[in-house]
Amino acid sequence: RSQDIDTIVKLCYSVFIMTKKIALFGLGPHARRIYYPYLEKLMTDRDDVSLELVVDLDINKEYIEKWLENRSFQPKHKIYLPADDQINPSEIDDSVTDALLKYGINKAILSTEPKAHKVYLKKCIELGIHVVTDKPVTSPVLIGAKTVGSRQIVDDIDELLTMLKSHPE
Repeated sequence: RSQDIDTIVKLCYSVFIMTKKIALFGLGPHARRIYYPYLEKLMTDRDDVSLELVVDLDINKEYIEKWLENRSFQPKHKIYLPADDQINPSEIDDSVTDALLKYGINKAILSTEPKAHKVYLKKCIELGIHVVTDKPVTSPVLIGAKTVGSRQIVDDIDELLTMLKSHPE
């Protein structure tokens, strides 16, 4: 019995001290103003947090690289996706999935164009990555009418909730 308790204590301890390996999807104005300064402060105060990955569009690369020059903390890895392929994404680029797995990402911040939220949320849920997202949680790619768009958002959230309920974590 005491052996079982020791095992449980060790498991809980490992979960609570686990390094937070963060991916930041989108480094636009909101992320630069809100999320990045928060992450810098967090990484200054704690040694169990790292910004492992930033994912953005190739058309933003030059601006992001210049902006990052003046930051106290740098992401360990960056992926710039072709903008033309990301207008209406239906799936995550393989390089992003590979990076999430390779770098052991276990936390994510989603600050992309809202039409891309759903695909990133689905991948994070699938991989057991805890994620914070900007609002709206999803946004339909093509909105023909307000009621159709609203219905699609509800359907998207229902789909994500179903995924969450079936996920072991």
